[in-house]
Amino acid sequence: MIRIILAALVLALAAPVATAQTAAPPAAAAYAAGPAFSDVSISPSGRRVAIVTQLGGVYALRVYDTADLSKPKSEYRLGPAPRVLWVRWKSDDRLLFSVQSPDASLGNVVMQTRLLSTDSRLKTFANLGLRPKHWVEVPNIQDEVYDWRDGDPEHVVVEIDWRTPTYPSLRMVDVKTGASDTWRDRDQRVTSWVRGPDGEPRIGIGDPTKSGPTYWLVGVGGALSPLQPNGAGSAFVVLGFDRTSDRMVVGSDHEGGTTGLYIYDLGKGAFTETLFKDERYDAGAAVFGFDHSRVVGVRYATDETGVDYFDPEYRAVLDRLSALVGAPVTVLDASPDGQHFVLGAPSSRNGGATFGKSWIVDLTRNEAKPFLDLHPTAESLPVAVTVPVSFKARDGLPDRKSTRLNSSHT
Repeated sequence: MIRIILAALVLALAAPVATAQTAAPPAAAAYAAGPAFSDVSISPSGRRVAIVTQLGGVYALRVYDTADLSKPKSEYRLGPAPRVLWVRWKSDDRLLFSVQSPDASLGNVVMQTRLLSTDSRLKTFANLGLRPKHWVEVPNIQDEVYDWRDGDPEHVVVEIDWRTPTYPSLRMVDVKTGASDTWRDRDQRVTSWVRGPDGEPRIGIGDPTKSGPTYWLVGVGGALSPLQPNGAGSAFVVLGFDRTSDRMVVGSDHEGGTTGLYIYDLGKGAFTETLFKDERYDAGAAVFGFDHSRVVGVRYATDETGVDYFDPEYRAVLDRLSALVGAPVTVLDASPDGQHFVLGAPSSRNGGATFGKSWIVDLTRNEAKPFLDLHPTAESLPVAVTVPVSFKARDGLPDRKSTRLNSSHT
């Protein structure tokens, strides 16, 4: 899935300088005072929030009602072997999560990843990958969510591992039963797909083990033609689409020097907009908005991964959230309509372990409720948090940005 990342490159800025933060080592009791959570998701209406945590040394799912955050309404422990990679609400009543566990069915131990769903009470479960017999044939298969189909509460589109050429590459899956149908047959020239704003495959990523184009353009009826971008440099990476199926978001070095973030218009066959270019930093990945339809920010590489947002509407929402809780915050998760949030903020750091506060926010009511304290544990760290960084933009105006410290998301 995807989560996710729900997920950036940066404005051309002067060199940032992080503010110093020091703290005494946390007491031993803090490491057991949890729960720390490695992932969190809020439901589309904001009624429920789910976390991935560890209880007694095993991974567990917990569901809270946001009207009463005093204790979880439901809990499910997975046992000692499985590791929960991520969790996300498909609807207010259906939760999807990815589980990784060792498999030795062919003699060698490999890590098998499965995609599952459950109801909000964590009582009934469905396997959303291939049927069980297929796991024995290809134990290392990993099914990823290709399209969450936000307007369809009953289905997601799952992308099947490209190393299994006898199976379709994209399948429409019923999130309650796990039943699936072919959505797009495999093409041996393509390893995976980049979706357009309408959910349809727009770009095919070429098979690196074979000769041929790096990217294929998907045309009428699904026909493939080589994508040969005009004016491209040595680096050209497709990251997604911004609002329309022609406005392709790419990382490119065609202007020389570092990799920047650009709009490449497929209809015009040209670079039409520079979103980020800085000679000190390489663009890493695009940050998309709450509904994933437009690019709003950038993630770039320094000593640590830096994040900033250039979309003014998105930035205004972040400023409003920080003002509401009275601290610089990181959005840990948000509803597609951008009205319901899980926020986190650090209180101190020691040895890479971050622990602080989190909130559940409802912008329709202008309300922020304290959620869980984020304590370090021996095996699990909280979801990414931010440390304030001061800088001045090239126009000389002071501004704020954040540096992402550690995260279970990509």
